[in-house]
Amino acid sequence: MTMTMQMMLCWLVVLLSAPVATATAGAAAAGDERTLLLTQVLFRHGDRSQIASIPLYEDTESTDWPMGLGQLTQRGREMHFHLGRFFQQHYKDAISTYHPSTVRVRSTDYERTLESAQALMSGWFCDEDTTNASPTCLCRTFPIHTVPVEDDNLLLGSSRDHCEHLQYLYRELDPVFADKAAEPVPDALCKNLNKLKKDTPAPPQPKPQPDPSCNVTVSGTCTYGDVLEHLTTLVGAPTPLSPRNVWTISDTNLCRLHHNLTVGAHVYVSDGCDGILQDYLQRLENWDMFIAFTGEERARLSGGLLLKEMRNEMQDTIDGSSKYKALLYSAHDTTVAAFLQALNVSHPKLSPPYAASIRMELYSAGEGKYEVDVLYKMRPEDNADTGIRLVIPGCPKDKPCPFDTFVAATEKLVPSNWHPDCSVPTLASKVLSPGGIAAVITACVIVMIIIVWVYRRRIRHGSSIVYRRAALAAPTSVLQGLGDRRSHLHANLDDSDAGAGDDDDDEEEDVVFPTSLANMRLKARKVQQA
Repeated sequence: MTMTMQMMLCWLVVLLSAPVATATAGAAAAGDERTLLLTQVLFRHGDRSQIASIPLYEDTESTDWPMGLGQLTQRGREMHFHLGRFFQQHYKDAISTYHPSTVRVRSTDYERTLESAQALMSGWFCDEDTTNASPTCLCRTFPIHTVPVEDDNLLLGSSRDHCEHLQYLYRELDPVFADKAAEPVPDALCKNLNKLKKDTPAPPQPKPQPDPSCNVTVSGTCTYGDVLEHLTTLVGAPTPLSPRNVWTISDTNLCRLHHNLTVGAHVYVSDGCDGILQDYLQRLENWDMFIAFTGEERARLSGGLLLKEMRNEMQDTIDGSSKYKALLYSAHDTTVAAFLQALNVSHPKLSPPYAASIRMELYSAGEGKYEVDVLYKMRPEDNADTGIRLVIPGCPKDKPCPFDTFVAATEKLVPSNWHPDCSVPTLASKVLSPGGIAAVITACVIVMIIIVWVYRRRIRHGSSIVYRRAALAAPTSVLQGLGDRRSHLHANLDDSDAGAGDDDDDEEEDVVFPTSLANMRLKARKVQQA
């Protein structure tokens, strides 16, 4: 090959490579413009033992759950270890190593949340080649920050024990819960449930296969309230079951089903088609989970404080006053549900599953611009599931939200004074509530009735006070003097007006003390003239 041909081939390679190089450089530049600055992750603890103690299962609870009630299980540790592995891959270029100055973990003061945080951190920051990095043997321990339960307003602010005003707002939902209890369910649920005279533990049973041709009968004669009333007796619940506390039985059943433990026969009661009673209890629990945080004021007081914290952290990162790259919050299903409601986003109305996580990622988009991406991951062990984007009203639907837009869109759901707002409701708020209005109307009616009664009584008895002579018992000398004066007065008046004697006869019958001062003076003048 001649020198000329070699040079031509070189130039051809250069020319063909130029577009590729340009495209690669452009892609790199575009990638450099969008840089992750901070991720904040709120997650629920992993799989746990049941929390509520049900008389139906009391005899076997100690052997079923040797670690105790409400404790993280081995399966729960594995969930968070795998979630940590997901974060290790997802943030491998931005957050690859742990350092306390850049990564901070906050947890509620419960064993299950503290252990979940440890398992997640081990999965994230223990090297993949480390042989002892596993859910059963953590490569190291990580600092987990916490505060006493009674002081944890940030992660437990959704609890009505921490916000007194939430208790008041929750009571306002009484009519909503009553309507839910009256909601009809398939007739077969009541019919088949009533056949159980006494509930007994039943072995696991296969779930009925879906039958498209099967239709349940709902006539309205069977309601959630009917089901829960009968179920209260069957399981020996310490308090009557209702839509407010149905989770105590549905969650207990679910925990036992997950671990192949025996459950009450009520769990498998058929709806006449391919559904069982546990399905309906779970739906009711899902409904209850979010109804408690529905409405702007409830959402602001229950989840708004954590939203405010995250917004402030992002602002500090933008201002350069914070060096954190990852802030993690280990909490509970109610914490996640309240936060979802505070964001005012559309999302699956399901109780947040174990190890469900919400990521709020802050990016630098170049030229002094910043973006926020919010993603909800519900399957911790599925690395292909990066999460669904939560679209906040006012933000773009198919891409991250500009930071300023995000702040404006969430402003009304961020409490400015959480502690005063959570204090006892003011008189104005009580009066303006439905219950307060009813109380005011009732009080007004009572006052009007009293006023009318007093008015009629005064009309009936007159305005003067009349004393009979027999009751007065005046001295004889006084009565004699009055008699002499009256005799003299009658003599003078008989000549001019015979009819006046009738009036004076009335006065002889009664001694009257008018309440009017003018009348008293008139009587005095008459006596003096006589």
